[in-house]
Amino acid sequence: MLSRMMVPEMERKGYNRAFAAAITAGGSLVTPIIPPGIALIIYGLVADVLYRKNVYRWAGTWFAMRSRSDVYRLPGRPQN
Repeated sequence: MLSRMMVPEMERKGYNRAFAAAITAGGSLVTPIIPPGIALIIYGLVADVLYRKNVYRWAGTWFAMRSRSDVYRLPGRPQN
């Protein structure tokens, strides 16, 4: 699903279609191996960004997504 957004955008930026597909596939393989918290720490170190600010953003995103998924578990909604 992510490749539908990433590959066309990378092609517009001038990347080869095969290279864009390889980057997308590589990124999707690393995601389940490295927990999101580790990626946040690496990003903070590489980009020299304040770690605390990233943690707050990550936590806010996590809570927003969590509350969104809880809506589907409310009584009266069809369950699969």
